[in-house]
Amino acid sequence: MWPYMVWMLLVVSWLIFRGKGEIPTRGGRTRLAAEIRGAQGESDVAAVLHSLLNEMCGNDFVLRHSVILNIAPGTKYPTAEIDHLAITPFGIFVIETKAWRGQIAPGHSDDSLLWISPAGVTELRKSPLAQNRSKVTFIRNLIPDDLLAVVNVGVFSSRHARFSPNMPLNIIGIGDIRHWFCLQLQSWRGMTTNFALPKFVDVAKLDRTIMKFADTSPGAASRHKERIITD
Repeated sequence: MWPYMVWMLLVVSWLIFRGKGEIPTRGGRTRLAAEIRGAQGESDVAAVLHSLLNEMCGNDFVLRHSVILNIAPGTKYPTAEIDHLAITPFGIFVIETKAWRGQIAPGHSDDSLLWISPAGVTELRKSPLAQNRSKVTFIRNLIPDDLLAVVNVGVFSSRHARFSPNMPLNIIGIGDIRHWFCLQLQSWRGMTTNFALPKFVDVAKLDRTIMKFADTSPGAASRHKERIITD
């Protein structure tokens, strides 16, 4: 976990450096505070995932953070970032983390969520599942259909997030991670009983297959964020 924590500190430092030492405007302060909360939220979710998967899978899993995938080379937006990528014997989980606080409910479509801030401000926002869709599809196309499910997951890191009972099942709070993953494991076990010989899942090989399309060069995450921010 230490390398990831160090990386998150570097991200926060980079966000502050972008201000070039100037006193930020109110909007700038708000954006910076949100980015810092987001970085802390990703760190919190990473810690929970690592502890849980180590308990569930022993050493037989790969957990990566801030994976920059080249999903559309040659286009305006060639890369996409996966907050957390968990490769396990019972599924591949593509996780988008949000640090929203307040009330969260379904939006007008599957692509949106309705957010009500603690101050009562209402805003329609893009669902983390919608943000993840192209990444999930890309990875699913790399994996044999009958091997493992590639699961789209949205995790809210704030303990102050409150969910409508009508939320999609794959959108959860940080406190729900253990229960949700246990259900995924139980479901996988139920499906594998339908096979005479359950397939052996080579987690390391799956990781290598996916990471062939990852940009692991220095500064990849910063370049990806800069394209999004400046557009």
